[in-house]
Amino acid sequence: LWGELSYDVTLLMSRQGAQVLHLRSVEMARKFGLKLELKSSLEPERTGTTVMRRDEMKNLEGLRFTGATADRQRCLLEMSLARPSVAASLLEQAEAEGLTTQSLVVHEGRVLTWVERSRVADWDKRLRQWTQEGYLRQFELKTQWVPVSVVGECFSQGAYLRAVTALRTAHVEPESVQVEGLSVVFGIAEHRVEDALRSLHREFLEASA
Repeated sequence: LWGELSYDVTLLMSRQGAQVLHLRSVEMARKFGLKLELKSSLEPERTGTTVMRRDEMKNLEGLRFTGATADRQRCLLEMSLARPSVAASLLEQAEAEGLTTQSLVVHEGRVLTWVERSRVADWDKRLRQWTQEGYLRQFELKTQWVPVSVVGECFSQGAYLRAVTALRTAHVEPESVQVEGLSVVFGIAEHRVEDALRSLHREFLEASA
């Protein structure tokens, strides 16, 4: 149980599948500088977690790694662009239609991102249209993959290697890896999500981080 968490880390955990605080509640608290007190409704007298500005926190060193999460509401989308320059306009079109992406990686004409499972049919329709219009070479909606993340204040190369080693020790092979400022996101086969979460939690939160 963390005594303190920053707005940014809490927002990221909410976006990436932690089912504790609604994303909008954290966004509003950060906007107006309000501290959030998170406690058990069954034991309100127990100490809980305070969500606050990072510069107000007392124990930053102890929060290098905060949590391991999975978002089963998203699946992996991989696109091969006809021209790298079209990426921004295609994503703008998608956003205008309410088709959101998460943990986006664009590299040498290849786009890797996570999309909402509930909108897969809409994505498929739009992706087929882009392919017919010549914007995409090919695409694949990989619905068997789930984003599993480790969230923390910072991620170095060493932390990334620890995460990969922990997964391999559990015989879990990720389909994709996306390293961000506050997290590393792995694409994990749906039937191995619990194994991946346990191995990452053991490595970063149960052991000395």
